[in-house]
Amino acid sequence: MSKKSWFINNYHIWIPLLITFLIYAISLIYGFRNFDEDILIKNFYTHKTFQEYIEKFFLVHAGGASKAHGFSFSGVQNTHVCFLGMPTIYLVAYLFKANPFLYHSWSLLLHSIAVVFLVLFAHRLTQDKKIAMFTACAWTLHPTNVESIIWATNWLQCLGAGFYFFILWWITSIIHSDMPWHVTTRQTFSIMLFTTIAILFTEHTITIPIAIFVTTFYLLNNLKQKNALQNSIKTSLPSFVVIFSYWLIRNLMISKAIQTSSSNGFHELLNRLLFLTPQVFIHQIKLVLFPANLTIDQLDLLHLDQSYFRSYHLICLITIALIGVSIFLLRKSFPFLSYGLLMYTVTLLSFIQIIPLYSMSAERYNYFGSAFIVLGIISTIFQLNKFKKTAPYIAILWCLILGIRGEFRIWDWKDSKTLFRSTINTSKSFLKKGIWTYNLAICEEDIEKKKVLLTESNILLKRFIQQPTKRYEIDKSVGLILTKYELDPESLLAKASDRIATNYEILGDKKNQLKYLNKALKYSRPKSQSRSLIYKNLGTYYFQESNYKKSLDYYFRSYEISPNPTISYAISICYLKLNDFNNYEKYLKEAASVISPYNVSPFKTYGQFLELEKHDYANALKYYKIASLLENNVEPYILLSSLYLKQTQINKAYEIIKNGLHSFPENPTLIYFRGTVNLNKGKINDGLQDLINVIKKTDTSNDIKIEACHILVNLFLNQNDYNNAKKYNDLILSINPNDKEANELKRTEIY
Repeated sequence: MSKKSWFINNYHIWIPLLITFLIYAISLIYGFRNFDEDILIKNFYTHKTFQEYIEKFFLVHAGGASKAHGFSFSGVQNTHVCFLGMPTIYLVAYLFKANPFLYHSWSLLLHSIAVVFLVLFAHRLTQDKKIAMFTACAWTLHPTNVESIIWATNWLQCLGAGFYFFILWWITSIIHSDMPWHVTTRQTFSIMLFTTIAILFTEHTITIPIAIFVTTFYLLNNLKQKNALQNSIKTSLPSFVVIFSYWLIRNLMISKAIQTSSSNGFHELLNRLLFLTPQVFIHQIKLVLFPANLTIDQLDLLHLDQSYFRSYHLICLITIALIGVSIFLLRKSFPFLSYGLLMYTVTLLSFIQIIPLYSMSAERYNYFGSAFIVLGIISTIFQLNKFKKTAPYIAILWCLILGIRGEFRIWDWKDSKTLFRSTINTSKSFLKKGIWTYNLAICEEDIEKKKVLLTESNILLKRFIQQPTKRYEIDKSVGLILTKYELDPESLLAKASDRIATNYEILGDKKNQLKYLNKALKYSRPKSQSRSLIYKNLGTYYFQESNYKKSLDYYFRSYEISPNPTISYAISICYLKLNDFNNYEKYLKEAASVISPYNVSPFKTYGQFLELEKHDYANALKYYKIASLLENNVEPYILLSSLYLKQTQINKAYEIIKNGLHSFPENPTLIYFRGTVNLNKGKINDGLQDLINVIKKTDTSNDIKIEACHILVNLFLNQNDYNNAKKYNDLILSINPNDKEANELKRTEIY
C-alpha cells in the first residue's frame, strides 16, 4: 500500500492526531503551571542518583500507596494506590528531572496514544470511520481535558485512558473477528493480563470489568447475536476476578500502611452515595455538555443542597432517573447514545468511591469518561435522518467550538499567575476569591506586589466573614457529612480567619495575626482538622514569640486531635528550648518513627542527637541516610560523609560524597571532603585540584578554606615546593592572622 493510499484509508486516525498536536503543541514551551508542581517535581524528585531513587522508592512508596490532603478546601484526606504507577513516576522523574518540556511532551504522547485507541475502538464498535474520527476530534479538543494533558503531574490520567480504550478496542476487535462469539481460554488469559496491567498502573481503570461487560453486551446485541447476556458475563468475568483480587490486596496494604479516610462506615457511605453523589454527578455532566465555567476550583461552583428534600437535590435525583430510563428506552433505536450515557456513568464510579468530594468535582475526572458521551452524541447526529447530509458540518462546527474553548483554557493554564487569576475571576464566593488571591501572592516575586495581593486577599476574606451566615434546617445525617468534610458554615469561617492570620504573618503584623487566629479558633468545630491546624498555627506564633510553654500547650492540643510527626517534631523543639532533654528525645524519636514524603525534618535532627549526645553512630548513620533521601538539601550528605570519615570508613564516605556532589555539584564542603578522600586514596593530583578549587570558591567558609590551605601547605612542603607552601600559608594568615600553625611556619627558614 502506498503512502497516499494509507493516508486516504486511515484519515480517521491521522486527522485527530494532527489536531491533537496542533492544539496542544503551544503548551510544550510553558513551564510548570502550578506551584504544587514545583513542590512535587522540583523539590521532591530531582537531584538524586538512580540508586538513590530506588532506595527512596523502597523507603517511602514500596507498597504503591500515597496520601493526598485537601484540608485547605474541604477537609478530605484521600488515599491512592498505584503498584506500578508509583515506580513509573519515580522512573519518569529520574529521566526528566525538572524539565517541563519533557513532562509536557510525555503527557501529550500518552494523550495521543489514548486518541489512537479511542479512534480504533469507536471504529470497531460503530463500523463507521466518520463517527470514529469526529468522536476522537471532539474528545481531544474538549476543554475539560486540558488539565489532564498539560498539568505535568496528571499524566497517569492519560496513561489510564490509553489502557481503557486499548482493552475495549481489543475486545471489540476479537468479537468482530470471531462470529458467532465465544470467548476462548487464550482470550480469557489475555483479558486477565490486560486488566492486571491496567489496574496496577492506575486505579482509575478499576471499572474496566463493567466496561467490558457493557461493551460486549451492546456489541453482541447490535450484531443480533444469541446469548448476548451470557457471553457478556463470560467475557467480563476474568476481569472481575482480577479487580476483586486487587481490591482485597489494596485494602489490606492500606490498612497496614496508611490510616485512610476511605474506611467509612456503611451509614456514612450510604448517605454519601444518596446525597453527595447525585449532585456531583449532575455537576460533572454539566461540565461535559456546557463547559462554560472551567476552573481549577470546581468545588466552589458545585451546588450542594443541605437536605435530601430540597429542590436541587430532588432535581438531581429526577435527572439521574431520567438518564437511567433513557439508557433503557434508547438501547435499540439509538444504541450508541444509550451505550455512551451508561459508560459515562460507569467511568465516574471509581472517582465517586475513591475520592469522596473535593477532587471528585474537578474537571479532570471527566477525562476518559467524556469520550463515551461524545461518542453517543456524534453517533446520534449521524444516525438521525434529518441530519444525514449535514452531520459532518454539524460535527465540524461542534469541534471548532470546543477547540476554541480549549485553546482559551490552555492560555488560562499558561503559568501559576494566569491560572490563579482565572480561578479568582470564576470563583463565586469571597472565601475562594480570597484564598486564590493568597495563592497568587505566594507565587509573586515582587515584594510590593505580594503585599498588595495579600492585603486584597484579606479584604475579600473579611467580606466573607462579615456576610450573614446562611442557616439551614438540615437532615442530621447529611449535616454530619458536610461537617466531616468541613463544608459547614462554621468551618468555612474558621478557614477564612486562619488564612487572614497567615496573610498577616507574611505581612509582619503580629497583632492582627493573633487576633484572627483566635477568631479562627472561635469559629472552628471541636476535634475538627481545622481546629488542629489552628492550634498548630497558634503554637508556631507563640514559639516565634519565645513563649515556649504556651507554644507547647497549643501544640499538644493540636496533637490530641490529629497526632502526626510534624506536631511531634514541633513539640520536641519546644522541649529543647525549655532544656527538657528527656521529653525532647522522646518526641523527636516519635517524629522520626514515621517515614513519609511529608515528614522530612526530624531525621537529620535525630541523627545529630544520636551522634553527639548518645554516640550511637550506627543509628545516626541510618537517620542521616533517610534524611539524604527525603530532603533536597546538602546538609544530610555532609553529616553522613563526615561521620563515615570520623569512623575511617573511607570508601563509604566517598560514595556518599559522590552522591552529594551529583545533587549539589558546587558545594564547597563536599568538594573539600572529596579532596581529602582522594588524597587518602593516593590520588594526589585529584585531591590537590579539589582543595585548590575549594579555596577559589567565593562561597566557601573561612574554616574550610583554612583547613584546605593547611593540607596544601603540608603537601607542598613534602614535595619541597616552598613557593606554593608559602603562598597558601600566607593565605591562612590573611584569613586568620592569629593562626598558630601558620605563624610557626612563617618563623622557619623557608621564609
